[in-house]
Amino acid sequence: VWTGVRHDVDINKKWFGFGSGDFEYNKPQKLNVRAVLGGGVGYHWIRKDRINLDVTTGVTNNYENFSNGIKRNSAELLFGEEAKIKINPRVRFTNRFVLYPNITKFGNFRALFDASLQTDINSWLGWHLTIGNRFNSRPVSQTEKNDFLLSTGLRVSFGKSKKK
Repeated sequence: VWTGVRHDVDINKKWFGFGSGDFEYNKPQKLNVRAVLGGGVGYHWIRKDRINLDVTTGVTNNYENFSNGIKRNSAELLFGEEAKIKINPRVRFTNRFVLYPNITKFGNFRALFDASLQTDINSWLGWHLTIGNRFNSRPVSQTEKNDFLLSTGLRVSFGKSKKK
């Protein structure tokens, strides 16, 4: 189970600042909670009608509490990219990649990758396909370094449809 929030504030047309918080529970990884709070700056590399590409860098604090009693608290750097591509009026592709090199314990790192394809079937019904991968170079004993996710589903919109 993962949830997160990020708030961006434009500094000018190309640069922005951000603050973020991510929270995770992962039973196969024996992870009771991971709380990652951070912030940094980003650059709007491409901003067009059909494609947006942002790159980000910053620092985070990563607190981890595992079910086997291990607790870790470490500082990390953050390097990321986020793309949004409008393939046509009904199909969109998004992806996000973030690398977290650990600066408390050099050589360790985490990496997150998410990609999603969303299609509007009609004005109120849509479909999505999402893949995700979570990599941790330093998992606790008897757990894997990778978590792979494949998700698909329908989206239902209520209320007035947006005018195009």
